[in-house]
Amino acid sequence: MKYLVLVCCLLSSFVVNAQPDIQIIKLKQSDRSVQISAINHSQETYELNVEIQLTNMKLAEPIPSTIVVTPKIEIVIATLIPIGDKAHYKINYKAMLADSESEEIVSKNEPSVTIYTKNSDEKSTELRMYLKENNIAFYEFNTSYDEKSMKLYKEILKLRKLEKAKLPVVIIHGAVYHNIKNMEEFIKQRF
Repeated sequence: MKYLVLVCCLLSSFVVNAQPDIQIIKLKQSDRSVQISAINHSQETYELNVEIQLTNMKLAEPIPSTIVVTPKIEIVIATLIPIGDKAHYKINYKAMLADSESEEIVSKNEPSVTIYTKNSDEKSTELRMYLKENNIAFYEFNTSYDEKSMKLYKEILKLRKLEKAKLPVVIIHGAVYHNIKNMEEFIKQRF
């Protein structure tokens, strides 16, 4: 019986930490523009409805009202171009199964905190637990998840000229923090 309880606990923790079917990726370019993409990790086709609120930014081209994201593919949704100081944006999207008439997939606001983590890393775990316990919305890219996540992580480091950054890497409102020596101290200062 105690083994059954242990297996159930392990399965539930796996489900909680599983990679979401749809991920929205925000990649800042060297010219300060931001490329917004969606990755579909599932075997299902999704339809996305995306709204972007812009401050001191403009869209490079209009966003279609519905974006179809097929299985195991990454698609560019938009390119945001800054047109002044203090440029920022907020993304809201709704993902629905393409063949479904119900909107059972959540509508969510993109959090302003993004973390890059890896499995079995003490600092990554400490950071993740703190954010969850304090109900701080965050977007996580677990670089241990698959080859595509690791490739994306390396691309982002390269663009930001941070090739030697150690995990976890934390992005808060666009500011990047890496090689964090004392996670407890970092959390007190930044959150």
